[in-house]
Amino acid sequence: MIVKLTPEAADAMEKGSALLSSVSESLGVKHAERLFPDAGEYEPLHRKCGLHQYYIVDFDSALPLAKAQEILGSLDGVEASEKRNIICRSASTNDPGYAYLWEYSGRYSINVEDAWKYTTGDPSVVVCVVDGGINLKHEDLAWNCGSVNWNFVRNSSNIIPEDHGCHVAGTIAGVRNNGKGLAGIAGGDYAAGKKGVTLMSAQVFQGNSTASSFQNAIVWGADNGAVISQNSWGNDYDFNHDDVLSAYEKDYALRDRISSSMAAAIDYFIAYAGCDKDGNQKPGSPMKGGLVVFAAGNYGIANGVPASYAPVIAVGASGMTGRLSSFSNYGSWVDICAPGESIYSCVASGSYGRLKGTSMACPHVSGALALLLSQFGGEGFTNENLKEVLLEGANASLINYNGKAMGPYLDVMGSMRYGLSKYGRENNNPPVIETSYTGDFKFRQWESVSIPFTVSDPDGDNVEVTTDFEGRAKLVRGSKDPDVYNFEILCELVSDFTPKKAKITATDVYGGTAVYEFAYQVIENHPPVVSEPINDVVLSGDGKMSAYLDGVFSDPDDEPLEYSAKISPDGVADVSISGDGKLVVAKKQNGLAVITVTAKDRLGAKISTDFKIVARDESYAVDYYPNPVRDFLNVRPGSTAVVDVMVKIASTSGSVILEKKVSCNVFDPARIDMSAFAPGEYKLGLTVGADKYDYVIVKR
Repeated sequence: MIVKLTPEAADAMEKGSALLSSVSESLGVKHAERLFPDAGEYEPLHRKCGLHQYYIVDFDSALPLAKAQEILGSLDGVEASEKRNIICRSASTNDPGYAYLWEYSGRYSINVEDAWKYTTGDPSVVVCVVDGGINLKHEDLAWNCGSVNWNFVRNSSNIIPEDHGCHVAGTIAGVRNNGKGLAGIAGGDYAAGKKGVTLMSAQVFQGNSTASSFQNAIVWGADNGAVISQNSWGNDYDFNHDDVLSAYEKDYALRDRISSSMAAAIDYFIAYAGCDKDGNQKPGSPMKGGLVVFAAGNYGIANGVPASYAPVIAVGASGMTGRLSSFSNYGSWVDICAPGESIYSCVASGSYGRLKGTSMACPHVSGALALLLSQFGGEGFTNENLKEVLLEGANASLINYNGKAMGPYLDVMGSMRYGLSKYGRENNNPPVIETSYTGDFKFRQWESVSIPFTVSDPDGDNVEVTTDFEGRAKLVRGSKDPDVYNFEILCELVSDFTPKKAKITATDVYGGTAVYEFAYQVIENHPPVVSEPINDVVLSGDGKMSAYLDGVFSDPDDEPLEYSAKISPDGVADVSISGDGKLVVAKKQNGLAVITVTAKDRLGAKISTDFKIVARDESYAVDYYPNPVRDFLNVRPGSTAVVDVMVKIASTSGSVILEKKVSCNVFDPARIDMSAFAPGEYKLGLTVGADKYDYVIVKR
């Protein structure tokens, strides 16, 4: 039983008064405690509202309730007594389950998709879900779950997930655009890094157990930062649990009215949610005061408590065919109607499922309120403003109510339009487009261009970004920072090298516009050039040579170059190029070879240069080869300069067969034709200046 004491009696009870002692024996009183516990810094506000006057009195269950009420009501200091009602639940975008959300598209949709162009939710908006526990680790809920939660069944912070509470929470703020599950109405935009509204779990159902005070859960939500109280439950009239209301049960239900303590809790939330202990709007709170949303109930009758309490936003249910659901309670007290059949959402196991009932309709309205508050909330915005936006923008002609009284159908974008027309910002600041790039927007054909632009809005509004680009350029939104857009061109695909125009436009939800215009150009590729040829080289002994190829080649487009080298004939020397572009040639055996070095740019344009190497024994002043000889004998001095060499070939008996002077150097040997000589041994004399050298050669 709940009793409301006079202020004087309540003060006396806290000081140890024996107010109930005179009737404790006849009632069998076991325990009495405050319905709304001490609220710390909010206690003065609770007392101002009279919440400290309500007490829960537990007594002998054998005593009839009516008798207990009579006894308690006779006591001095007791203003009123009421039974504790039995409560029942009103239940019966790359997101893979989005297609199951029939209420988001089609004729009977709640028209939310266009509203997401303005906002997808804001974490400063806290929705207290007074229900079964939310799965705070659910893949489609965790990102939007707050850290302040309470289990009123166990009186602890340990939240035990329940299907009903998870289902309600998913409709309000299931994480949107995260590649998982579904999309809540105010679930944010995961891909853009924007959180949705914050979910707060006030657990009042756990299995077959319920909290001792649903009223306290509502008040607790207000004191802990919530501005919307979501309640998909109501008084239970099916006393024998046969799923049918008897004449007595129906008569009782139609006459039922809200209890004083429940009304006090609801009134407190509406008056002081979003406020500090002095009743003033908190800094950073999106709204002064709160809204309490209740499911109308599932008995198909013209009453439902607490939903029928006038200050509450009561929600009826409709189906996929645009008709009032047969199970939905109805009446002029039902403020608004929303989808309540075959609703797909989260469940406690971490998966998803469908439920029906006004319980499912109710969070559509709570989610819509949270989304609208994300757009319009701020200093000076009130709960009455938000309620007006919701109801004035709703659709009064879409749903067939079968002649029953009922409020209009939820239309989120309709409410958004109404709010924009009435509460749109008077002094709107346009978006800002910025870039740290300071170049001339001229790019080489070999480059892959990505220039970041930051798009922001001074007022924190959602911004739509559009482009008008000539040519192959595009604007790509950043994956890590949603406010960054990258201007990108794959220049190697460009074949038109004339200047092109580009325009980036950012528009906020109030029409404020920023434009960034520029001209860009891709410069046609040019092949590399040889800037400093490599001189011919003589390698003697264990000789090596090296050269940095960056000094040999250059590129008109400042393009990084790739190098390669080959030698012909093979075997005279080893040729390699290191990672830093250093060419190294190491002698292997005596001989003459040509090394070809090639530079290639990123687009495949090439240039090559050749140089000769001579590998020789430096102990010889003049080389002659081959020996034996068949046709031509080569004569090569060790000098890089051209010198005269006197060549004399004689028989072994001394008869001179050939004597001639030849001019040659180490890279350009003289060729002596011996093809007509008879096979055998010959004497070879080579004279360079004053030096004479004698050898024996064999003709084959």
